[in-house]
Order: sequence, then C-alpha cells, then structure tokens
Amino acid sequence: MIQSAIAAKLKQRAMADFKGRYYEAARIVQATVQGFKAMLWLREGFGFVGAWTFRGQNRLLGRCFELQAVNKT
Repeated sequence: MIQSAIAAKLKQRAMADFKGRYYEAARIVQATVQGFKAMLWLREGFGFVGAWTFRGQNRLLGRCFELQAVNKT
C-alpha cells in the first residue's frame, strides 16, 4: 500500500516536470517564430530586394536600434 502511494507520487512529480519542460519548449518555439515573422515584416517594410542574408538582417537591426557592428569580416 505504501509502495503504491510512493510510486504514484513519483509518477505525479515526473509528469509535472515533463509538463513544465514541454511548456518551456513551446514558449521558446513561439518566440523564435515571432522573431522570424518580425524579420520578414521588417524586410517587407523597408523594401529589400535580393538575398536576405544574416549580414543584411544584422545591418537592418543595427540601423533600427542604433547598434554598432562588432565583427566585421
């Protein structure tokens, strides 16, 4: 009887931990998707033509938020 109660409690804790990790992963994915949407929205708004590279995105963000370039290659 006591062993089954302990097993049930452990199972309950494991499920709570799993749900917490699942929701955290879902929040990260949602934030990533929102970031992609924001970059596409900015790209359309500024009328970019041609390849949309990481360098282009970095330049755009630098101009929008007055950031200085750190790594110039």
